[in-house]
Amino acid sequence: MSKRFLILLLLSLSTLIFSQDVELNRINALDEFKWGVKFYNQGLYEKSVFSFERSLSYDSLDLRTHLWLGQAYFMKGDVEAALGEWSLLQEKDEAPIWLDKAVEIISARRGVINRMYSVEEWVTLYSKDINRASSVLSLNNGDSIIVSFMDGLLTKLNSNGAVIETYNGGFEPFDKPFDIIESDNGGYIVSEFMGDRISFINDLGIKIKSINPNDSPLSGPGFLSKNSSGYFYVSDWGNRRVCKFDMDGNLILSIINENLKRPTGVLAAGDEVYIADSVNKTVLLFDESGNYIKTVVSSGLDSPEGLSFKDEVTLLIADGVKLKEFNLNSRVLSDVTDLQGKASRITKGVVDVNGNTLTTDFNLGEFYSLTDISSLYGGLYVVIDRVSSINFPKIDVELQVYNRLGEPIIGLDNSNFLISENNRVVGTRDVVFKGSDNNLVNMSLLIDLDSTVAPYYNNLYDISKAFDSELIAGDRVSLITAGEYPEVVSSRKLNFGNDILEIDNNSFIDRDGIDLSIKLAASTLIPSREKREIVLVTTGVQKESDFVQYSLNEINDLLINNRISLSIIYLEDRNNPELDYIVKQSGGSTRYLFDGPGTKGIITKEREKKSGFYVLSFDSLKNIDNGEQFTTVEVEIDFIRKSGRSESGYFVPVKVLE
Repeated sequence: MSKRFLILLLLSLSTLIFSQDVELNRINALDEFKWGVKFYNQGLYEKSVFSFERSLSYDSLDLRTHLWLGQAYFMKGDVEAALGEWSLLQEKDEAPIWLDKAVEIISARRGVINRMYSVEEWVTLYSKDINRASSVLSLNNGDSIIVSFMDGLLTKLNSNGAVIETYNGGFEPFDKPFDIIESDNGGYIVSEFMGDRISFINDLGIKIKSINPNDSPLSGPGFLSKNSSGYFYVSDWGNRRVCKFDMDGNLILSIINENLKRPTGVLAAGDEVYIADSVNKTVLLFDESGNYIKTVVSSGLDSPEGLSFKDEVTLLIADGVKLKEFNLNSRVLSDVTDLQGKASRITKGVVDVNGNTLTTDFNLGEFYSLTDISSLYGGLYVVIDRVSSINFPKIDVELQVYNRLGEPIIGLDNSNFLISENNRVVGTRDVVFKGSDNNLVNMSLLIDLDSTVAPYYNNLYDISKAFDSELIAGDRVSLITAGEYPEVVSSRKLNFGNDILEIDNNSFIDRDGIDLSIKLAASTLIPSREKREIVLVTTGVQKESDFVQYSLNEINDLLINNRISLSIIYLEDRNNPELDYIVKQSGGSTRYLFDGPGTKGIITKEREKKSGFYVLSFDSLKNIDNGEQFTTVEVEIDFIRKSGRSESGYFVPVKVLE
């Protein structure tokens, strides 16, 4: 055998072996990628990260795996690592457009306080001709109701501005309705200016009853407002007063004051009432008993009417040809909009659940939905939590939709979504679940077993029973302890109160970190569609070891990215700044057990929390394969003049193939 022949044989064998190694690496990389996707779609993000990292150990150049690894990092709370993975795609100009936008929004939200920004310009999203539009009511599901004074109609719009229904009062039509609020007893309350009455209507817009006190009749009832104590107020134009009623329509008192010449807008806030006066051009403050407190806005107004809150410290004031805002802290009055110079008599302005400003102009006969122009080019932020193919060919896509500030977008429907599989548009898709319409709660009650909690052992039972009494059918609760190692004690739907007795009085220790316990509590919630909340019972003791294995930011981002609130019941009158930070960022509550309401209302607040979570369902376009083919799912959202996009994917589950 010649020397040349041996060399060629060795080279051929080396090439063959190298090719086999390359192919084996490719197979291993794909196998680990498949497991990573499956774990991701099950909400097992730690395992997902591990599988994607193993996949990259076989093929470090696979950009698709880097993309998915970034998504898994993001959902497990490691946002810095996620941005690092995504930057690899951006550096190679391989990042999809939706990812560039997502990185931009995430980076902005992690910078200076995202809500401290100034509006560049208000622009019209859409408008409606409403004859003598006098007021507007924004509903928590994204709908709104506009009052037509001249036509005697209430027009209900969805969040896209489409007319859902119109109401005229039923058998006894409205007589020049002026304002509308929600009733605590269901339905709505409407003021009828020319009818000199207040009417209660059901959800179908049909009058249930009307009131006008015989001993103190109304004369031109106008603006309405209600408080959280079961009372509502109405400005009584002809009698130059404001009347207070209970929710059954009983007159409680009348606010009459020398400082009130012609009351218009009224705004109830706790145990106080703001009243606008169109003659004195002021906004006054009274207590709930009608006692004058002070003049809030004394100058700068021309013809103030409707009042509302923009936020906790800012009043929105409809003032003739302008909508204005007044900061209660800085006492600065500033212009919001004049409807691009077209305004004639703005009667009401309110901020809806999606952050848009809804405005009525009485003289123009127009209703406007306005938005900050920067929100248009800022777009929407879409996070796909998971794609479930367990019922293939039926596919469910669970996702969250936010604006650029991280605030949920409410009221989307089928018309707002476009779904594609491998770049092929899916014909029919259905929104089968909306978080905003869901009032069920999945809660993890996390009991701190630190030794400082031991003296309050007997109170733990009372806490659990108090929560138990607030649960409704469909709620779910897990009881978890934060001791030497976090542990799930029980998980059930109702009647969990006695489970607390399984915690031994001798279980309390000088525990280390709280991070692992919060992470375990979160893991019990992540697979669910209900609203998610962790309630931590603790003395608030702060330790250097609290956030060692997982940083404060990682735990905070884990909760936020998975729409989980953290609430705290303090057993001692102190605060833990690190925990309080997570509570504030995640939208939870803090309570001191022995002060005020205690545990009461924590679950209720979570039930009422806004949610931009949706579940879309569609039939897959693909045929059943061997379970090896990855299918990309793209979701695009078009919400009036705002848009957003994201993508995810799935493998056909093995059990479908069997």
